[in-house]
Amino acid sequence: MIKLIGVDVDGTLLDSDGRMPDANRDAIHEAVRRGIHVALVTGRSYPFARPIADPLPSSVTLIVSSGAVERATDGTRLARRFLSRDVAHRVLDATRPYRDAAALIFDRDTERQIIFESMDWEHPGRKGYWLRNQLLIAQSLPLEEALTEDPIQLMFNGYVDPMRDLAPRLRGFGDDFSVSVTEYERRNFTLLDVTAPDATKGRALAWRAEQLHVGREEVMAVGDNFNDLDMLEYAGLPVVMGNAVEGLTQRGWHVTGHQNEAGLAQAIERFALNSGSDKVWIFPEARMTTMTVPDVLVSTDWVAQHRGDSNVRVVEVDVDTAAYDQGHVTNAVGWNWTTELCDTLVRDIVPKGKLEDLMGRSGITPETTIVLYGDNNNWFAAWAFWQLKIYGHQDVRIMNGGRKKWLAEGRELETTPAKPAAATYTAKDQDQSLRAFLPEVQSTYKRSDTVLVDVRSPQEFTGEILSPPGLPETCQRGGHIPGAKSIPWAKACNDDGTFKSREDLLALYGAQGVTPDKNVIAYCRIGERSSHTWFVLKHLLGFDNVKNYDGSWTEWGNLVGAPVEK
Repeated sequence: MIKLIGVDVDGTLLDSDGRMPDANRDAIHEAVRRGIHVALVTGRSYPFARPIADPLPSSVTLIVSSGAVERATDGTRLARRFLSRDVAHRVLDATRPYRDAAALIFDRDTERQIIFESMDWEHPGRKGYWLRNQLLIAQSLPLEEALTEDPIQLMFNGYVDPMRDLAPRLRGFGDDFSVSVTEYERRNFTLLDVTAPDATKGRALAWRAEQLHVGREEVMAVGDNFNDLDMLEYAGLPVVMGNAVEGLTQRGWHVTGHQNEAGLAQAIERFALNSGSDKVWIFPEARMTTMTVPDVLVSTDWVAQHRGDSNVRVVEVDVDTAAYDQGHVTNAVGWNWTTELCDTLVRDIVPKGKLEDLMGRSGITPETTIVLYGDNNNWFAAWAFWQLKIYGHQDVRIMNGGRKKWLAEGRELETTPAKPAAATYTAKDQDQSLRAFLPEVQSTYKRSDTVLVDVRSPQEFTGEILSPPGLPETCQRGGHIPGAKSIPWAKACNDDGTFKSREDLLALYGAQGVTPDKNVIAYCRIGERSSHTWFVLKHLLGFDNVKNYDGSWTEWGNLVGAPVEK
């Protein structure tokens, strides 16, 4: 039963003309009448957002400035999450070339709420904002002079491409602030909001739920843009608008109608007012996870449009190491998993120095957006993704459908290897929380709070065969670790190589007791297929505690005295 609904404003509550459809208004009134709390969750500041709530019940809560401030409709402050002045100074200092796109926002009841240094208010994306807020806007030369108190937000805005360049740089400056992105590609305009670490739409909605004593499984969220992502991730029931950006519609969540079709009202009526008519897979014990924006999956269309962008590097990683030379995405570099993504002396993942050299030769810096793809449903693309995350690369994505979908769509191929200009890359220390080692598996496989997922074929699971035909790494004994659940990795994909919907994935794993409240350890033969399952559970379903046991069966099946089931 839904008890709290988080509603995005622009693109969700409002139509494309900035008006609230009567059906949306009526649906919210009916939800409140039935005892459901409604929160408007927006990147707008309070003065800009407050008039929108006039037609709605007075009990509606306003979560504004991307989660930095929560107020009642009468103006009462319920929570404020300030951005440290020191952090604001540091970010401003590191983004001087973008000073004409920057503004500081303060939670004040009078003038000087929005402070800029040098901004062109005739810009088509800014002019309407200026007309509605000019009494609240002031200038400061330099902008740092305005930092006499902690702001709630540092905002950058402008054309899409420069903001896409800026977003990964901002995320690379530190982890003591949050970055949210709202992109209007058709209008060629993007907003980047820098806020306190706990000032995100998702975290603010979670705090509101806690104050109302509402569980996550009782929360519904409706949104349309990248800055709604962690709110949708948090909600037990995420719903995406029909007009949403592609990165949200691909995640397998429920999709409702377009903003011009009162899609919000459709969602409220279907899932909140008529709950029980649809089966929704949710896990009440799951904890909120934060994910970087944009999404970890991109479409073949997105790659076709952005493969030449200066801040994007497309990388092909195949099981068949000869596939890249037979034809690849234009500008994509190829990585050989047998020599470049492992330690060739001892059995281990790629060493830090070797990875830094590979990244540098591939023209990749820590700020680069890496898009991975490969054959066999992105098998080894996921293996590369896992290792890049171990070494702390921030923006890594996978092309949904991989090489199979790219070829099926008849898209352009290049046979000449890409030769990007060399770059300098410094990797972070390994994040061992993403990796399970033998002692941990031995000490936890019998525990009720831990579930092992064997992603190999059923024949390997039962011990009928020791390894897939033609693959050399093998073991002395066949079978599986006692208690492990058999969920072959490829079951997570559709026939075209794309990932299955969120509902289908939750059903697939939930049926075997693999739920977000458990500590999950995935394993296969040498850790590559299980990295694919790790990606699904960690990054598509948002499980907090998932590890890849890359020692896998070639380690366990060769141990003297290790327990085995068949």
